[in-house]
Amino acid sequence: MAGTFTRKRNLQMNDALPTNKSCFLRTAQVSVCAVVLIALITYTSSYYYERPWTQLPQFGFLKRLQRKFIKPPPPPGTSCSKKNVTFSKTIVGDLYESGHSDDLENFSKICPDNGLSIQLLMLVLSAPTHFVHREAIRNTWGHHESPDVTIAFLLGNSLNQGVEERLTAENALYGDLIRGHFHDTYDNLTLKTVSMLEWTGVHCSKARFLLKVDDDMFINVPKLLDFVKARVDVGRSIFGRLADGWPALRDRSSKWYVSWEEYGLDRYPAFTTGESDESQVWFFGIRTNPSCFEGPAYLLTADVVQDLYCEALGMPFFKLEDVFVTGMVAERLNVSRIGVKEFLNVRVEPEALDHCRLNRLISIHDLGQTEQLELWKMLHETSDRC
Repeated sequence: MAGTFTRKRNLQMNDALPTNKSCFLRTAQVSVCAVVLIALITYTSSYYYERPWTQLPQFGFLKRLQRKFIKPPPPPGTSCSKKNVTFSKTIVGDLYESGHSDDLENFSKICPDNGLSIQLLMLVLSAPTHFVHREAIRNTWGHHESPDVTIAFLLGNSLNQGVEERLTAENALYGDLIRGHFHDTYDNLTLKTVSMLEWTGVHCSKARFLLKVDDDMFINVPKLLDFVKARVDVGRSIFGRLADGWPALRDRSSKWYVSWEEYGLDRYPAFTTGESDESQVWFFGIRTNPSCFEGPAYLLTADVVQDLYCEALGMPFFKLEDVFVTGMVAERLNVSRIGVKEFLNVRVEPEALDHCRLNRLISIHDLGQTEQLELWKMLHETSDRC
């Protein structure tokens, strides 16, 4: 009897196995479908909002997954405080090759005695192929008579051997080129600016002020000198056209598009740029063409140069150099950013200017060789009307 009962029980269990197996398969299929559906919804939402999935408006389930598998951001006060959070993982110091071309003789001519008697160092960030731009500056506002002002051009490397040979000849003639160890492209402007900071800290650290300026700018040097001499006691500051509370652009068609992975906040910290506002146009009484998210000219007090350089090396790379250096890095160091309306930093048609209006400005953007000469002559006109 006992053996018969055992065999019957085993047969019943074997009959139940297919049912349990099919139930398990159905559960697995449902689970896989759920995971695929969640992944599809997340991917679609991420594309729509242009955010990483960890930044989406999520359901509680996804939030629990995030807390479990995604490392939470560090608390405020650490090296990645809330004001400076980005999602870029590449550190500037990992991309930047320190040093410059071995040209110490010319460097000492550009900045004698490490800048001991230099009130204003003007470093023009120029592209390797911009031979005409540099020549226009040398023949106009770069040609000055003040012994406490010095100027040089900073550029990187070109992959064109012919261009490199012309640059060698140019530097042999003028001795005013500073060559950094980076490929000179638009996307490397941040590395270019870091190179500017490094060179100044090493070769011209005793200069009182540093002007960063692009090679398509016109600078009213006498006006700028008056400006810096009136601020010899000001420290830890950056002067320029101030942009405060500007949003990061998420439009993929924009030249200044930034993804949420590159920068994870809605707005940038205050930085110096090339944009103009309506009140500025009204103040000068001239029509301008704004150049958004470009910092073609800004002025730094010497006491922030080394700090900006060292801090930048340890921060995540960000391609918009003006936002990065004068915004993110300066914010972390508590460097003051001061708006100065005389830094127009936008294009102005020369016919909209005259001697009096030009004499009130420090910088104008987006000028060619002929326009540089035209404004230079206009600036040096004698007029009693002002």
